[in-house]
Amino acid sequence: MIADFMGLGVFGTWIAMFIDWYVRAGFYIYRYFSGKWMEYRAVGESSSLGNQR
Repeated sequence: MIADFMGLGVFGTWIAMFIDWYVRAGFYIYRYFSGKWMEYRAVGESSSLGNQR
């Protein structure tokens, strides 16, 4: 979008890529420091995926 419509070419693609990385990093950092991710467990004793015999 930046490359075609604004006439920035490859440089516009690089700008868009860095903006994407910074936005994603911001979300990941927020999620990490919020501690919300620690409430979920993928593997462990309480998982019912392996106990269905």
